[in-house]
Amino acid sequence: MIVLSCGHIYTMKSMDMLMGMKDYYESSIEGEWISVKSLPTSSSAKTCPECQKPVKDIRRYGRIIKKCTLDIQKRKFILKHDRKLKGIDKQIMASLDKMKKMRNELKNELPNNPKLKTREEVFKEHDVQCKGLPEITSYYYFEAIAQYHGFDEDSQRVWLDHVNKLLKCYQDLISVILATKKSHHIKAF
Repeated sequence: MIVLSCGHIYTMKSMDMLMGMKDYYESSIEGEWISVKSLPTSSSAKTCPECQKPVKDIRRYGRIIKKCTLDIQKRKFILKHDRKLKGIDKQIMASLDKMKKMRNELKNELPNNPKLKTREEVFKEHDVQCKGLPEITSYYYFEAIAQYHGFDEDSQRVWLDHVNKLLKCYQDLISVILATKKSHHIKAF
């Protein structure tokens, strides 16, 4: 007999069917569970047939419960970051026309300085990659352009005034990318 956290009692055989044990474990001819199968691609939260409360805290079904929990977390994660990405896209598109118009103004305001370093030179001298994301340039690289490229303070201020909105979008995008690198599955299994 298995007692659920809600207090309802079921036989092990009926709970095994309800939980879908055959989708997660191989069984012997005698009906005993002998080995694990690869996880199914989708699963739904398992609930008590009587009161519909979620089945939890039963070691026998731990793998199934964790898989359902992970699927729910994954859906929430995707929805949350999809909204963030759409917001970032909207901000970029809203400021794109203004940025194109301001590009010539920025070129005219910045002094022509032969001492300015190229991006490649800066990357050789400084570690400006995001930790854990070697493919992403750190947000601070763009914010501290005077330090890395030899701009004077006035030129850095002009630069930041022109690209401030885009830098905010870039910073938000980096946080989304970092979040996608941390899998919920690693923690659970």
